[in-house]
Amino acid sequence: MTDPVENPVDPAVLADAADALKIAKITLMMQKNTVFYTTILFSLKQTITDALSTAATDGKSLLINPVFFNNLTPNERLTLLAHEVLHVAFDHMHRIGERDPQLWNYAADYVINYVLVEAGYTLPKGGLHDIKYGNKTTEAVYDLLNNKTETEKIQLFASGGKNNPMNGNDITYPKEGAKDQVTKDEVTEIVLRATTQAKAMGQAPGSVPGEIAIELEKTLNPPLPWYVILNNYLTDISKDDYSFRRPNRRFLPKHYLPTAHSEAIPNIAIAVDASGSVSPEEFNTFISKIAEIQEVMQPKKITVIGFDTKIKNVQELEGQENPFTKLKFTGRGGTNITPIHDWVDKNKPTLLLVFTDGKFQERDPVDPSIPIIWLIHDNPTWASKCGRVITYDINI
Repeated sequence: MTDPVENPVDPAVLADAADALKIAKITLMMQKNTVFYTTILFSLKQTITDALSTAATDGKSLLINPVFFNNLTPNERLTLLAHEVLHVAFDHMHRIGERDPQLWNYAADYVINYVLVEAGYTLPKGGLHDIKYGNKTTEAVYDLLNNKTETEKIQLFASGGKNNPMNGNDITYPKEGAKDQVTKDEVTEIVLRATTQAKAMGQAPGSVPGEIAIELEKTLNPPLPWYVILNNYLTDISKDDYSFRRPNRRFLPKHYLPTAHSEAIPNIAIAVDASGSVSPEEFNTFISKIAEIQEVMQPKKITVIGFDTKIKNVQELEGQENPFTKLKFTGRGGTNITPIHDWVDKNKPTLLLVFTDGKFQERDPVDPSIPIIWLIHDNPTWASKCGRVITYDINI
């Protein structure tokens, strides 16, 4: 139910807006795959008021100007409600950090409007929309906008205004010390409830925007740091009660179990991307991780292979030799993974780890029986047809 108007308006205008809002909510409920949207919408305190010129949300309330709402077409009213709901779903109120509020609102609107247009909604005239910002996070779009010249920013801000809430003018941010404002935990609870409701109703997976699903998963199940994942993985495979080597398939019985004969890990091969896309700081990170691998795995030998378009050097660490003093890398060309696979096929290490940014054309390994762990930095969507992939931020 729409709450009483906060500021006096023409009763006829108010009545028209209240009726239009009621119809819009019912219509939105009747659309396909909108349970996620309507669950969040009905969690908001909806107020018709002339205290603002269009519409806005702070994550707890939805404020709508009656004159503005009455002037929208029925389809545009649906878009407006979905747009404000997505500000809550994306938690744009709390994700702003120390960013410029106006520019952040513009970035948020670009992200939301792209989602809505793709879902078939009709944007009011002047709503921010550009396909080049599609499938990007709000933070990424903000950075792109922030890189514009001051003149370009002024032009962007001039394109917005008080007459269009989908053009950088509809987020109310939390204020320090203010009472009765939504918390991040409350937003998470709302979005989780909406997601659960959508799934329970059998709604299509795409009914919950991808970025929201990812952010919710991060909040509910924070990812472990990449080095913890690696250490856990290496610790598991280094347990000496089972053999790590895979047996020849020709001799596999119908029901194969690992053999308990305590086979040590004699040789780990670590390929280090020495191409021009890898910085000196990243090399230092690679070396520090190699030192950790020494400590966790305690292999008899680590073979470190520097490569770009070809293998540039092969260095060996026996036992606990210090990698910081021994390892040197050369290269700085492009990247080609083929020489690494060829080297592995010839030398047969127990395990191959590859430190790289993944900027190369992948190919199948020559010997698929040798396990591969890809340690991919700053390339979170990278995938491989073979081996385990662990992605990470080089700065964390």
